[in-house]
This record gives sequence, C-alpha cells and structure tokens, in this order.
Amino acid sequence: MRQPDVAARVLFYVALPAAVGDAWGWATLTLPAVAASAACCRREDRLLSARHGDAWGARVAATAHWLPRVW
Repeated sequence: MRQPDVAARVLFYVALPAAVGDAWGWATLTLPAVAASAACCRREDRLLSARHGDAWGARVAATAHWLPRVW
C-alpha cells in the first residue's frame, strides 16, 4: 500500500458516522473527506513523478493507493 496514512484517515471518516449512527454524517463528513483524500493522492503522485521520474512510475505500477488490487 502506497499511502497507509490516507487509508487510515479515510477509514476513520467512514467509521465515525457509523459509530455515531448518523446517516447525514456519511454525506457531510465521509464523502468530502474521501474526495479530498483522492485529490491529495493524485497531486502527490503527480509531484513525486515529476521529482523521481521512472522510479516513481515503477512504484505506482506495483502498488495500490489505499486498497490492494482495487485503487
């Protein structure tokens, strides 16, 4: 997994509304947090690719962002 810190943060934002039992929490907390995390991952990949070139490209091809074999 390439970004375990982001995966842990997303799991927190998914689990918090479930633990509290608030359905609106999914729409107001989880969806924006997942979208922001995805944008940060794409930005980080773009910056690291510009900095490290083919070495980072090989790492991107060999690992997943958050969930292995999913994304």
